[in-house]
Amino acid sequence: MGRALRPDLRPPERLQPLREHRPDRRADRRTPRGLHPQRQPYGQPRPLTCRRTGPAGSPSRRARAARPEPGRVPRPPGVAHRASAPADLPGQARRRPPTPRPVACTPVAVRIDVEAFGESIPTEVGEEAARLLSAGSVGDLESVGGGVQAVVHDREAALQPWIGIVDGIFIGDCECGTANGDLCAHAVATALTAFDAGIAFSGAATPPGAVEVEPDHARYLEAAQRLAPRQLTNLVAGYAERDRLFATLLLAEAGMLHAADQSGLDDVRAAIREASNATTGSRWQISDVEAAGNSLAAEVEILTARPATPAMLDLVEEAILVWDELSGHLRDAYHITRTEPEEITEPLVGAHRDLCERLDLDPDEIADRVDRLVERCHHDTIDVDVYADLLGEHVPAISRFPRR
Repeated sequence: MGRALRPDLRPPERLQPLREHRPDRRADRRTPRGLHPQRQPYGQPRPLTCRRTGPAGSPSRRARAARPEPGRVPRPPGVAHRASAPADLPGQARRRPPTPRPVACTPVAVRIDVEAFGESIPTEVGEEAARLLSAGSVGDLESVGGGVQAVVHDREAALQPWIGIVDGIFIGDCECGTANGDLCAHAVATALTAFDAGIAFSGAATPPGAVEVEPDHARYLEAAQRLAPRQLTNLVAGYAERDRLFATLLLAEAGMLHAADQSGLDDVRAAIREASNATTGSRWQISDVEAAGNSLAAEVEILTARPATPAMLDLVEEAILVWDELSGHLRDAYHITRTEPEEITEPLVGAHRDLCERLDLDPDEIADRVDRLVERCHHDTIDVDVYADLLGEHVPAISRFPRR
């Protein structure tokens, strides 16, 4: 290695100008190993550049690749070049592009040529679908899995066909047993009803049979499918006799409940009267309050399984006010209670919120009803956030704490 030069510490005025040294003898003209002087223009000092060379055959003597220009560094497709980031040089660790993250894609609604859809249906299937439509056999239309599902009453049978777009074609899923992947009349009638109703179809729908279910649910489905129709019918009817909630759900699914039926309202009124008198005597206990609250929640749940009516909403509000008074006793005796007040409060308030949505009430009316409940409840029974999606801009205007 060359010896380090000592810096000249003389004052600037005593520095001598650099003069080119020309050796007198040929032996002195030999350049020391590793030093390669380069000529500079006349009148400029000539710096001494050094290039290290190794022995013959050393990798350091091999030709080196030219340094790439920053603008010409090859980049993976889709990775933009940043001017502030230096290009990767040979021998340095390359900067890897960031690992791509999966992007969730939302299915997009597609436009459907209704005329072309009708022309693609076989004549026999189209005529049968027209018969179902003219008889008003299609009902309970709803969007499911990006497609449309409905309940179709065909003669004495009730079916629930589904139709949607999978891989660019219409796929039907019906209990009638149509094979070969063809659309049955029930699915076609469902699609035509959805077209008239303006329901959007997704371009990537998922049939009900392709949806994963919980293991217990799948087991019960398998058990129900193994039963003969008469066995299953008798089993359902027997359970409905023992459980009023199940009976109400069964009648509602079958379309056998009507808004004019007052039996459900009478049951809730009786439960409200009993709850109001739970603490009127002198020998009541906390367990009486808990029983009254559970009875209120159960009767309201049964009531809301019926078609929604304004009278039903008024009755649920009355039940909320009665429970608000009773919940104070549970809060005072929290150390001996077996039921938390929220276990009764949440079902009651949730039922009230669902009825407001099912009745399609105006946000102003919902705000008035909620505000009145907040003013009359003294134990923070009403959580305004439950109604946030229905109230919209009215949420800040409603008190979140009771006014005493």
